[in-house]
Amino acid sequence: MAGGQILTTGGDGTARLWDGSTGQLRQSYQGGSRFLADATLTPDGLVVAGGADGLVRFWDAASGRLLWALQAHKSRLIGIHIEGGDIVTRGFSGELSRWTLPKADQVIAACDGRERCAIMQP
Repeated sequence: MAGGQILTTGGDGTARLWDGSTGQLRQSYQGGSRFLADATLTPDGLVVAGGADGLVRFWDAASGRLLWALQAHKSRLIGIHIEGGDIVTRGFSGELSRWTLPKADQVIAACDGRERCAIMQP
């Protein structure tokens, strides 16, 4: 729980941000039709989540807009951890990946007005 917010993932492929004080849904982040196993909120305003398809997806936390996705693992993604400016992901078969990412505001500005900015699918 960060700043009174709770981020959950589910079998329906959606991450949800809740107000920890009131229990009200603040925003939904639709990922796909397969389950999302883990999600985290970055300090600079991104929701990062992954799951059954091995993709890591990135949303603008405020708007709920999907910004980009990348294939992180061949197996299911089961863990996401923020470490400094990097994201560490863990796959079901035991592999780890470390990702150094651009600042969220740079990506959001670069993707402004584009429906599919930097979404990479396998």
